[in-house]
Amino acid sequence: MSKQKLALVAIVGVLALLVTSFAPAFLAAPQQAEASSHREAPLISQDPVADATDLYAFVSPDRPDTVSLITNWIPYQGTGGPNFFRFGDDVLYETHIDNVGDAQEHIVFQFTFKTLIVNPNTFLFTTGPVGMPSDTQLNVRQYMTVTRVDAPADGSCKNMPLSNCATATRNVLGKDIAVAPSNVGPASMPIYAATAAVSVADLGNGMLAFAGQRADSFFADIGSLFDLLTIRNPGVNNFAGYNVNTISMQVPIRMLTKDGSTPKDAAGAASVLGIWTTSSRRATTVLSAGATSSSGEWVQIERL
Repeated sequence: MSKQKLALVAIVGVLALLVTSFAPAFLAAPQQAEASSHREAPLISQDPVADATDLYAFVSPDRPDTVSLITNWIPYQGTGGPNFFRFGDDVLYETHIDNVGDAQEHIVFQFTFKTLIVNPNTFLFTTGPVGMPSDTQLNVRQYMTVTRVDAPADGSCKNMPLSNCATATRNVLGKDIAVAPSNVGPASMPIYAATAAVSVADLGNGMLAFAGQRADSFFADIGSLFDLLTIRNPGVNNFAGYNVNTISMQVPIRMLTKDGSTPKDAAGAASVLGIWTTSSRRATTVLSAGATSSSGEWVQIERL
C-alpha cells in the first residue's frame, strides 16, 4: 500500500474517532454525530448479537426539543427462515452520555431483553398471519426493559462503569416493551408497518423508545475499501438489502444537559454531549444441561 493510501486510512480513522466522541451542538438547525464500525473486529465478528454496527445522535427533526439516540446491532442480516434475528438475552446494551466533558459517563440508558417462545413444540417463528406483536401466531417474541442510570454527585462512581456501581441511581423507564418482530413475509406479516409501529413505546416525560429489525441505513463500498483501497467510482453500497437490529430513543434535551436546560448557544457550556454505545456480559457464565446462568460484574465486550 502506498504512503498516500496509508495516510488516507489514518485520517479517516482520526475523523471517525472525532465524530464518535463529540455529539451535536444544540442549534436551531439539526446537528448530528454518527459513526460506524459494522463487522470490524475479528473477535466481535464472531459474536454478532453483541456487535454494534452504527451509532447515531442528532436533534430530532420531528421534535426539535429532543435528541434521537440510535444504535444498530447484528450486521449483515439477510432474509429467510426458519430462524430470524433477535437481541441477546444475556447482553447488556447501553448508550452512554457525558454531559460534563470529563470523558466519564454521567447518564446511561440500559436495554435488556428476554425471549418468550409461545409454543416450544415448534421451531416456527410464526404459526399464522400476525397483525399485532401480541397475537398468538407470533411464536417467537422478545421484550425490552429500559433503565436510566445516573452517576451520584459524590463522585463515588468515577472511573468505573455505572452498570457496576452500587451508588448509581437506577430508574426503570419501561418494562416488557414488545420488540418489533422480524418481517417474515407478506403471508405471515400482512400489515408489517402497522405491526412494527405498535412497538414504539411512550416512556413518559416526552421519551419514546423502539427496538426491532430495520433496514441498514449506512452506505459504504466495503468490497472495494478492503480490496487494497481500490475505491470505485461510483461506489457500490454493500449494505443495501441487509437489515440490522435497532434500539432507538427520543429524549428531551433538558433531560441530558448538565444544568437541565435546552441550550440555544452552541458555544455554551451545556451545549455539547459525548455519546458512545457498548455491549457487556456478566463476568461468569455457567453452562448446564438445558440451562445457562450468569453472575458477577458486567464486562464490556464492544464499544463504539
